Amino acid sequence: MEDIKLEELSDKEIATLLRMSISEYMKRGINNLIGELGETWVINYFRKSKKLPELKKLDDESSGANTPLIDANGKKYLVKTIDRFMDVKYKAQGIDDEDAFDTLLIVRLSKDFELEVIYELSKEKFLDYKNWYESLESKSSIREKLDGDNEVVKMYN
Repeated sequence: MEDIKLEELSDKEIATLLRMSISEYMKRGINNLIGELGETWVINYFRKSKKLPELKKLDDESSGANTPLIDANGKKYLVKTIDRFMDVKYKAQGIDDEDAFDTLLIVRLSKDFELEVIYELSKEKFLDYKNWYESLESKSSIREKLDGDNEVVKMYN
């Protein structure tokens, strides 16, 4: 693919490219772009590691934003993806069924939508974080707290 000089395009042309890209993703069955990109990064990261279990998507009709990945032993991993515009509080609000997963994987993407880090939280640690974050009156970033927590497993790309 040739490099497109986006800075030379008009706003209308950029919007057209965006519409066409989203339309193509939807034709391919990818409707939750950021979330599915995060899941893809996790699946590939786990597959490349010899120490981590291979994960796969569930092949049933219950797929969606809160459908976990599963390993060969039946352990369920819920993946939430954040980029530079999103924080974990936004994503945690959609997790109503804590029994639907065993482990939460928070995928942080770079500004170029590449994998920066995967945080692995037990269900108990997730609930601690969710309660801590919901108790804050001001908008605080949970990223620094995750980075500094020795009980949270961090997997860097």
